[in-house]
Amino acid sequence: MKDSTSFWRKLDTIDILISVTALAILVLVVSIQVFCRYVLQNSLDWTEELARYLLIWSVLFGCSYAMKEDAHLEMSILRSMAGPHMKKVIHIFSCLMCLVFCIIMLNAGIESIENIRWSEQTTPAMQIPAWIIWLAMPIGFALMGLHAVLRIIRIIHTPDAGIPLRDEQAEAAH
Repeated sequence: MKDSTSFWRKLDTIDILISVTALAILVLVVSIQVFCRYVLQNSLDWTEELARYLLIWSVLFGCSYAMKEDAHLEMSILRSMAGPHMKKVIHIFSCLMCLVFCIIMLNAGIESIENIRWSEQTTPAMQIPAWIIWLAMPIGFALMGLHAVLRIIRIIHTPDAGIPLRDEQAEAAH
């Protein structure tokens, strides 16, 4: 049991670690580009491309973390008007729809990677295999889908009164 708990803890940190690392490198790369462009009067070719790819990785893994934390934007009007049991049903339905979307995007990402690898496409400025950049899509959506499944399991195993809306959680904390 201890090994499985350790696995889930490691999995929980992957998305946040990749997202934050990509964002930190993005800030560094953009800062270098600004310095080179405006101080040295010479722009670098690869910084804009790398910044774009880092943003993609940061956003996709940030979305996975948001699913884990139940922090995605949602229209909560139905849940706010529903009773405890219906809140649970609506929340599960919302997570299931997100899971379906993740599965569709996971398949699209895998298909895209296969096509890009077959064509041996490289990135324009950095000349790295483009499929490496596209790996963010299936990995990010797979993690987000896994977090959606785990959220559904948590919702099912939580008593009806244990699923407050995030607004209610914020008010209870103050």
